[in-house]
Amino acid sequence: MADELGIDLSRIRGSERGGRIVLSDVRAYIQKLIRTTAQPKAASSAPEKPAPESVDFSRWGGIYKKPMTTLRKVISRRMLENWNAIPHVTQFDDADLTAVLDLRKKYVAAYEKQGARLTVTSFVLKAIVATLKKHPVFNSSLDEAAGEIVYKEYYHVGIAVDTEAGLIVPVIRDVDKKKPGCAFQGT
Repeated sequence: MADELGIDLSRIRGSERGGRIVLSDVRAYIQKLIRTTAQPKAASSAPEKPAPESVDFSRWGGIYKKPMTTLRKVISRRMLENWNAIPHVTQFDDADLTAVLDLRKKYVAAYEKQGARLTVTSFVLKAIVATLKKHPVFNSSLDEAAGEIVYKEYYHVGIAVDTEAGLIVPVIRDVDKKKPGCAFQGT
């Protein structure tokens, strides 16, 4: 549970023999965090950060909003603190695309007859959208000013492309509505 919520167990004092941490200790720690964030903060000498601005995500498609829970606010604040305090890691995985390549090979000629290119990118984009639909929190943004999480009901995906002019990131809008092979043709 602590791992899922991003809680550092070294900050929790275990109540069991030998300092062992149990579920009730994690829950008590979460309650302590909630009480701490609910208390008004004393004035500090640190410069005040500018007020966050709201972004109107609805101009790109449908959205819905949910208010942030107190626990989500604590997690958000801790993640922001850790952004500057911990090293960043990138993970690479290998995937066997043999079945995808066979499927592409089977239909590539039919797409070329229609004037479209069927690339592996088309399959990757479909997989990304399926994942975003299954896990909508990955297709959301934080509206810090309103204290809400904005869940987007549209799927605009940016793909980094290395060109002679440098790295560019075209955004493919409404990927879930595209036909395979048509992502870059705007149809």
